Amino acid sequence: MQDLRPEWSALCDLDDVHRKQAHLAAMDTLADAQTVLVFPNVSGGFGVHGDMRSNNIMAAVIDGVLKICFVDFEWAGEEGGAR
Repeated sequence: MQDLRPEWSALCDLDDVHRKQAHLAAMDTLADAQTVLVFPNVSGGFGVHGDMRSNNIMAAVIDGVLKICFVDFEWAGEEGGAR
């Protein structure tokens, strides 16, 4: 696993105010991600993360913008086939 720069923090490690803001941003980012076909040439299927807990959602403010990053794709796979 690659290390993220120090400005990134897990959602579960943020204070209450920042956690709420990051949670809303993560929900929007996740909704966008769930519309992406991961296997378009094989089965046309969507992908799933498989372990979407707060310790696998990272947040950082970069150039004044709240950014979200999902990590730990060990259980990721195709919808309906992932563990």
